[in-house]
Amino acid sequence: MDVQYFTGQGGIIGPIASVTIAAAPAGVLTVTSSAASGGYLVGQAITVSGTLSAGTINGTADFTTPVTFYIIRVDSATSIRISDTPGGTAVAVTAGTATPGGVFTLSSQWQTWRKPRGVKNVYILGLGGGSSGAVGDNTGATNAGGGGGGSAGQTCVWMPAFFVPDVLYIQCGAGGQHPTTLVGGQIQQGGGPTYVCIEPSTTLTPNITLLLASGGVGSAGAAAQATLAGMPLAARGYYGFFGGQAGTAGGTAGSGAGTTLAFPISGIMVQGGTGGGGGGSATGGTGGSRSVPAGVPINDFFLPAQSGGTAASGATPAGAGNSGMIVRNFIMNYGGLGGGGASTTGGGVAGAGGNGAPGSGGGGSGGATNTITTALARPGNGGDGFVIILSW
Repeated sequence: MDVQYFTGQGGIIGPIASVTIAAAPAGVLTVTSSAASGGYLVGQAITVSGTLSAGTINGTADFTTPVTFYIIRVDSATSIRISDTPGGTAVAVTAGTATPGGVFTLSSQWQTWRKPRGVKNVYILGLGGGSSGAVGDNTGATNAGGGGGGSAGQTCVWMPAFFVPDVLYIQCGAGGQHPTTLVGGQIQQGGGPTYVCIEPSTTLTPNITLLLASGGVGSAGAAAQATLAGMPLAARGYYGFFGGQAGTAGGTAGSGAGTTLAFPISGIMVQGGTGGGGGGSATGGTGGSRSVPAGVPINDFFLPAQSGGTAASGATPAGAGNSGMIVRNFIMNYGGLGGGGASTTGGGVAGAGGNGAPGSGGGGSGGATNTITTALARPGNGGDGFVIILSW
């Protein structure tokens, strides 16, 4: 049996905050991204839409019909060169600052799977990226904690190898994450969907899609399950769709604890994150905990119940929520736990949320305060999506 695992490659995904187009050398963009981390990747697609306020690319400033370019060189963390074909020659540009105006959006880089010789069956499991946790509030003396991020959706497909092309193209959704500069009370950031296609098309039309798994949503809600209408090629075999698990609520202002997360029993193999504790006066609230399934032994397959971040007490800062992990045989990918809530005493700052395991939601950060410092704790990132392909 051949088993291959695919996940995100770390590239920045989503709109770029600002773009300056350099006149020379050709095809150079100086970019600033709002993403908290990541980097630009050679081969990554960058779609330009709208109308550039200054400068041109390939002789035009009008991208009301979006055009996709490709990164052919990364000069630095803020300078990339683009072409109109993968691996092609740099396009001609004229100088100018292209924002406000056009929108530059980066997509995931495609990965490839090649069918091993002689196999008769192919099974594909795909999950999108999980949502980040939400940011705890800091607008009052005591504030609510941020909610946990929802998990991604899950899709599986089995079919005879006869119906599977020799090459499949895979795009794993990135986990949601907040920008570097946090905003109090900002909601969860959604994760990206995961695709397995027969062509590496950025339009991602259903007729080329063999598998689609939804990303976590930009709220505490659960990712919707995919449908056959979005991946009709799966009708050549057997398929299954599962919606995600919602994250739990953050604790209320005045030392409320984040809500405990129940172990999912729907068949989904990823979890939502738990909410952060609310900010209080003398003490904050604890971050949301994670329960253990009733009646199962605690072993390599099922982790014991775990508490969220400890609450701030006086000048003692709140604890961060633990990050999720992958359990043996992929029985469950655990979500991040919520951070503890702040106190109104100097030093008693809020705790950060834990990051979600692949496909799972991040933990919410604890509620902060505006009486001593308005400093915000960072919520946990959603886990990147992934694909597993087995063939035999």
